[in-house]
Amino acid sequence: MADVTRIAVTGESPYDVVVGHRLGSLLPEALGDRVRRAALVHPASRPHDAELLAEHVAGAGIEPL
Repeated sequence: MADVTRIAVTGESPYDVVVGHRLGSLLPEALGDRVRRAALVHPASRPHDAELLAEHVAGAGIEPL
């Protein structure tokens, strides 16, 4: 995996923004263990990327929509 940059966003509900290449494998962990379904929104010109993300989340037991 390429270098990853994490940006901490503070406030009432803090979260991290993760920036980098080929981070799809991190998505299930970022969603957490309570998520059962996830909507994957992508540009029409990048269907292959959406398919790879769907595989990552499905492999973690999350239904991609």
